[in-house]
Amino acid sequence: MTDAAQTLEELENKLDEAKEHAAGLEMRLAELQAGHQAQAVEFTQVRERLTLIEEERTRHAEQAEQMRTERDAANNAGQVKALQAQLNELMRTLGKP
Repeated sequence: MTDAAQTLEELENKLDEAKEHAAGLEMRLAELQAGHQAQAVEFTQVRERLTLIEEERTRHAEQAEQMRTERDAANNAGQVKALQAQLNELMRTLGKP
């Protein structure tokens, strides 16, 4: 009977150890899940910020293109004005009003 009692006690001890180990694994799993959830939230926030930055970059590129177009138009207008002045001067030199 003592052998059976001793064996039973050993099995109960092993069961207790297994339960403690399982509880530790469950805690570790919960910690990992919380960490992964936090990373998922952070990843979503980073993706949102990246989208905003990309939209801002596109807006700035469009503004820069518009400014280049306006600059080119102003340069062309200035050139036309200069050519008109040269033509007027030439016409005056040639004696034509």
